[in-house]
Amino acid sequence: MHEDQGAKGALQILKFGRGMRLLPKMPFVFGDAMIRRVTLILAWVLALVLALPVGAQACPSAVPLALPADTTAKLVRWIEAHSSYSADDLGPPKILICHTGEVIAYEGRNVIVSRKLRAAYDIANDRIFLVAPWSVDDRRNVSALLHELVHRLQFHARKWPCPQATEPEAYRLQQLWLTTHGVDAKFNWIKIYANARCPNGGHP
Repeated sequence: MHEDQGAKGALQILKFGRGMRLLPKMPFVFGDAMIRRVTLILAWVLALVLALPVGAQACPSAVPLALPADTTAKLVRWIEAHSSYSADDLGPPKILICHTGEVIAYEGRNVIVSRKLRAAYDIANDRIFLVAPWSVDDRRNVSALLHELVHRLQFHARKWPCPQATEPEAYRLQQLWLTTHGVDAKFNWIKIYANARCPNGGHP
């Protein structure tokens, strides 16, 4: 583990041992200059402590998700009706809940859940992550689950030049589902297609 030298020094300042003091020895009477000096030292120590990295927690292997029994099945049937995909040979997906700042296994590597991430499909372990807060009563939340269910069917149907190549189709189906439920998706299609380009030059 690499430690920032400034952070290490801050930790040492907080230790109380023989011959060590948190603050320099001070006179009994504090003048304005001394008060400013003490305040500056305390502010410096606090800033360093707050800057220390906080260890990310791995997402639990199984987190119960209170979904109505037919919620996922209805979404899968909707996808089948609006695409060429079939889920006949697939069982129910594993669905887990994680929080921003936690670590999930995604596309063969561990990634920290960012504030912008709402859901993700872990291809290697065939499971879907939803990011809390998540509610079945929120149509945008449900559409995020639908988006990942689309990915599940995409990757089981055929090989893709790269994972991001699947995004435009998943977003199109997500937008269609939102539109039929009276919600404006407001997707940035220029950004979606730009991010869908494969490193080797392949197109979605």
